[in-house]
Amino acid sequence: MASTLAYVAAGAIALWGVAHVLPTRRVVVGFEPLSTDNRRVLVQEWLAEAVTMWGIAAVVVTMSRASPKTRSPCRQ
Repeated sequence: MASTLAYVAAGAIALWGVAHVLPTRRVVVGFEPLSTDNRRVLVQEWLAEAVTMWGIAAVVVTMSRASPKTRSPCRQ
């Protein structure tokens, strides 16, 4: 059950990352007028946040798969 919840949480975080990347262009346009350097910083920040979310999801999935399958102490 715990690993299932971890996979669901990882999926939600990964989808949140996708939802964060998709409107990046519209967000940048909303901040106009921007210099080229400021535009690059803004895009970099939005993409870095999405990549961070994907990385967190990947760590959760990796650790859930690598964890030993032990019995619950309540089921002994």
